[in-house]
Parts: sequence; C-alpha cells; structure tokens
Amino acid sequence: MAASDAMVRRPNEFAAMQIFVLIKLVPDTVEELAVAPDAKSLEVDALRFKLGDSDEHALEQALLLKEQHGG
Repeated sequence: MAASDAMVRRPNEFAAMQIFVLIKLVPDTVEELAVAPDAKSLEVDALRFKLGDSDEHALEQALLLKEQHGG
C-alpha cells in the first residue's frame, strides 16, 4: 500500500465511533415539591429524580444511531 493510499478511506473501512451522552437527573415535577426549612432549597429527602427531557431524547437518538450502524 502506497503512502497516498493510507490517506484515502474506502466506504467499508470506517473506524468504529464511540458515542457519549451526558445526562443529568432533575427533580420529577409530577410529584409535589417540598421546600426545605431554610426556605432556599428543596427538601432533598422528598425528591424523586428522573432524566431531563432533552437528556432522554439525546440518549434515545444515540441508541437509534447505534442500532442503525451496527454498534
């Protein structure tokens, strides 16, 4: 293989791609929120957490990409 051939990628020679999705848990606002005694924050013991809507969408899209491209 010549040096110039190393720079040209053929369609079936793609390197594997790693997909990373950053996610954040947010308070579940369906549940009733309780204010902490300091009146500046939420009562953590009473909170239920869930994935943020945009994070859930990003994770779903990453999984679809993985399925489509055989990852």
